[in-house]
Amino acid sequence: MQQLSLPASFGVNSFNTTGQYRPLISLYFALLYSLFGATPFMYHLLQILLHIAATTLLYLLFCKYLSSGVSLVAALVFLVHPMQVESVSYIAQTTSPLFFLLGIIPLFLCMRNSVSAKTVAFSFFLVLLSMLVKETGILFLFMILVYSILFARKNFIRLSIGGFITIAVYAFFRFYIGHVGFETSLSRVLCKYFFSLREPASKFNGKAIESRLPVVDRHGPFLGDVLDRQIDHLKDRLIGGENPMMACHLA
Repeated sequence: MQQLSLPASFGVNSFNTTGQYRPLISLYFALLYSLFGATPFMYHLLQILLHIAATTLLYLLFCKYLSSGVSLVAALVFLVHPMQVESVSYIAQTTSPLFFLLGIIPLFLCMRNSVSAKTVAFSFFLVLLSMLVKETGILFLFMILVYSILFARKNFIRLSIGGFITIAVYAFFRFYIGHVGFETSLSRVLCKYFFSLREPASKFNGKAIESRLPVVDRHGPFLGDVLDRQIDHLKDRLIGGENPMMACHLA
């Protein structure tokens, strides 16, 4: 995504397909590309800074319920745990620290005995941004509601209304603006139709694959460029004599 454009980021593009709707990460990468080009250093630097900022907020959250020593150890484990390797070294996984950062701020703000309408509005706006970075951000919405049920029930109705509006706005962007459903994997859908006749790999050529595209196209808003890349990838594997089911598995 090299074009810095809100319509392009929130509409149909390679970030918003095959069941994923992530316009803000598309906008994030477009902004970085416009500023720094394809130089990876700044991408990695900002990714590390996001991870450190998220860890700092997690530490502050732990401090609300644990001693400072225990909170520090827990936060450091989160910071350096091998599970976080991709989040701080694989540029495409910037989604993880960014959605976490945007999600933990409203969780922190809503963990109070009383929250104002402005706090609720700001908190769920951040939750919406988190969801637009990565769908997993919806977990923070549920954590906020569960916390209010357990420890601050007088806030539950207000937070529930905020949560409902957040989901409604997200659904509007996802389904109406981005035209993205809940497809799980383009490769799996392609394979399901390419090999449904159980023909040998040698019989699958370009024409055979292209002849099945109308059937696949009815099962979701697939982008032409994404579809072409998947088809070329599968063609290369099949022409090379690879087992068709294994090719699907690795695609």
